[in-house]
Amino acid sequence: QLAGHVQAIDERLASLRLFRASAAALVIADAFERDYAILKRRRGRLDFEDLIVRTAELLTRSAASSWVHYKLDQGIDHVLIDEAQDTSPRQWQVMRQLVEEFFAGAGAREVTRTVFAVGDEKQSIYSFQGASPRMFADEQRAMRQRAEAAEARFEEVRLTQSFRTAADVLRAVDTVFADAENRKGLSSGDEPPAHQTARGEASGLVEIWPVYQAEEQPQSRDWLQAIDYEPANSPANRLARRIAAQIGDWIGDPIAHKGAVRPLAAGDVIVLVRKRSGFVAAMAKALRDAGIPVAGADRLVITDHIAVKDLMALGRTVANFEDDLSFAAVLKSPFFDFTDDDLMGLALSRERHEPLSLGLRRICGPEGLARVPEFVPDETTEAFLAKCRYALTRLDELRARSGFETIFAFYARILGPEGGRARLTRRLGSDSGEVIDAFLDLALADEEAGEPGLDAFLARLAAAPPSIKREMEQGRGEVRIMTTHASKGLEAPVVFLVDPGSAPFSHAHGARLMEWPDMPGLVPGMSPGFLWRAAKDLENDAIADLKEAEKARAEEEYRRLLYVGMTRAADRLVVCGVSGVRGPNENSWLQRAQLALSAECEPVTDADGATIAWRFGAAGTGDKLAAAIPPQPDAPAPLDLSPLPPEILPPRPLSPSSAGEGTEIAEDDAIPPEVAPAFVSPVLSQTGDPSFAIRRGLAVHKLLQVLPEMAADAREAAARRYLATAAPEMRPGDHDALVASALAVMDDPEFAPIFAAGSRAEVPVAGEITLAGRSYRVNGTIDRLAVTATRVLIVDYKTNRPPPASLAEVSPAYIMQLALYREMLKPLYPDRPIEAALLFTEAPRLIALSEAVMEQAVARRRASTQSATERQENGAIA
Repeated sequence: QLAGHVQAIDERLASLRLFRASAAALVIADAFERDYAILKRRRGRLDFEDLIVRTAELLTRSAASSWVHYKLDQGIDHVLIDEAQDTSPRQWQVMRQLVEEFFAGAGAREVTRTVFAVGDEKQSIYSFQGASPRMFADEQRAMRQRAEAAEARFEEVRLTQSFRTAADVLRAVDTVFADAENRKGLSSGDEPPAHQTARGEASGLVEIWPVYQAEEQPQSRDWLQAIDYEPANSPANRLARRIAAQIGDWIGDPIAHKGAVRPLAAGDVIVLVRKRSGFVAAMAKALRDAGIPVAGADRLVITDHIAVKDLMALGRTVANFEDDLSFAAVLKSPFFDFTDDDLMGLALSRERHEPLSLGLRRICGPEGLARVPEFVPDETTEAFLAKCRYALTRLDELRARSGFETIFAFYARILGPEGGRARLTRRLGSDSGEVIDAFLDLALADEEAGEPGLDAFLARLAAAPPSIKREMEQGRGEVRIMTTHASKGLEAPVVFLVDPGSAPFSHAHGARLMEWPDMPGLVPGMSPGFLWRAAKDLENDAIADLKEAEKARAEEEYRRLLYVGMTRAADRLVVCGVSGVRGPNENSWLQRAQLALSAECEPVTDADGATIAWRFGAAGTGDKLAAAIPPQPDAPAPLDLSPLPPEILPPRPLSPSSAGEGTEIAEDDAIPPEVAPAFVSPVLSQTGDPSFAIRRGLAVHKLLQVLPEMAADAREAAARRYLATAAPEMRPGDHDALVASALAVMDDPEFAPIFAAGSRAEVPVAGEITLAGRSYRVNGTIDRLAVTATRVLIVDYKTNRPPPASLAEVSPAYIMQLALYREMLKPLYPDRPIEAALLFTEAPRLIALSEAVMEQAVARRRASTQSATERQENGAIA
């Protein structure tokens, strides 16, 4: 009795500690959720859950819910719910509100209104968003009751006939799930699945491959090997090579697909995995090595891809030449193609403790030949030195550009005109192109958000790496590798279902806060309670029950995933897998399929008599279909076509910032040089040498773009932080002058209208202007635009040193720039005057341009274009 009393006290103390841990976790979770909501509100963002929750609240608890229901009810007669088995509780709540009037009052009688829900309980695999087979069945029953109460017709249609899958594959699925243990949790009932095929006598093939088991590895390993080194004889690599070889053997075999017989192609194959592990990379590599097109993984973290790692290493290198790891990674990347021997030669050529960059600079110097290590063969010395010289010249050039180019422009130029994309895809495969595009999108988004500096961009990317999801529909002609979750709704003639061999569930991967729907004291309508996932010393009966229920749900979904994976195959299905040294888990996909099908399988042996597979289904299907492939027509003889005339290109877009009085037009339309103005803005000249003045001007523009949006007392500190990141090469005194110049402009009362509420910075404009009877597209960006009820004000910043004292000293190119902006805005604001001014930040001084001055500039431009056009026509006639 005493022992029982002590045990009861011990359990109560454990429950108390569990209560305190759960309360503390909920406090943290509440603070996190509150801060997350504030962050989204500040940035004007909503996530997917917000859209569903707010819609549900609008239809239920909102004061305007009755009006919303009334307006919706007028326009909705039919509701279609696809993939209903994966609909979450909140989504069902929205759906119920939308169809509420279908079964009540006038809404149930006026017209024939329908709800059409399509779903398969056996394919409910989105438990992470609250979906379950039981919920699908509960909603079906509730819908039936509401329809019967309204005396409306309700039909439950069971679709047991498959139009895509061969009979042998369906029979294998039915056999596996005929076992009571295998179908536990497959649906809300306990009936085994029963399929029929609409493909008549079309035969299929199902194979079970032996598991590829890991071998004991020696405790000591070569310290020269990479940390993530995967030995060639690892289970993942061995299985990947066999799958690639099998796909290569099957490509070209005849298959019956969508009513026609044709040869099997790489795009007809899907490799399904349970989770994105190292096997995905091994599979993609094996396919590339075999020369088989591969689409890569269906989802990946951008910074995990080697192409993005190379691009980030390039950015870190140009920002800091003493970052030896990044420097070496860039040299080995496709950008420079250094080998390990090249890197070793470079490392040995430097002085002790010197960075690699200094070693590269020394070896490219006058005594470079003497610094080449002895192990570099004489016949390759010159090639090694040439490679080093190219790398140094190229990196110096990129470092200079990175100081004044935007992040997007920097990378876009490297990847586009300078051939970087071609180098990366040539070595890393065509699937890297999509990742490169995503990286450029991130660079552009960072630039548009006004974030400063290359270093800051790379740091943000490393701290919160985004992921991308690839669209994996058939038609690209590539083998697809994806998770079973991602394969929902897809099909393929050939499917390889790869089992990782691990247990269906591990408590280590469970949620730390466990939902407690049966918490004592809950009343209907209340949210469920939560308990902290406690260690063994805090565990009580409630936690044990929750863990057991969580494990049971995970195992049920694991079996439904097996069902989904097997039913993706139309003609051929291979179930295979890997395992650790101890062998596969007894509940793994491979073990369950092999146990269920073994009685009806025939062993397949290799030349040595070893069993390499167990086959379920008809052999020789390809032989039966081969004769049905229509003969391929001979390739038509090439046509003897005369070359097309040169394409007549439209005029190049006119950029106001660099047009002067027509520089762009003169270049494209062969207007004689004497017509074009002598002045071209050095900031925008592509041929001008980047200088301090250019970087200074860009920095001032950025400060005047972002600082007006901040509180006055926070501007100076923000400006200094920006310059420290974006212009570290400038002296502190230069920073002080830039900050003082920008703040003086914003603090001057004369310039108040420019930065008043409602004004906007960096406003892109595009339009057309007619010169000498021809229309020219015009693109530009207005530094500051203020639109009021009485006028429109255009302001362009200039950083000339010294600034002009009056309008007479202003360059005609500047006047023409604002005149073009004014011409484009005229049709938008016909009811108010459009004024323009130049703000010279160095003084600071605002010089207004009169309407007459700008009209004269446009008139001169039209006259010069007309004259040039006439000279061209006269020359052509002559």
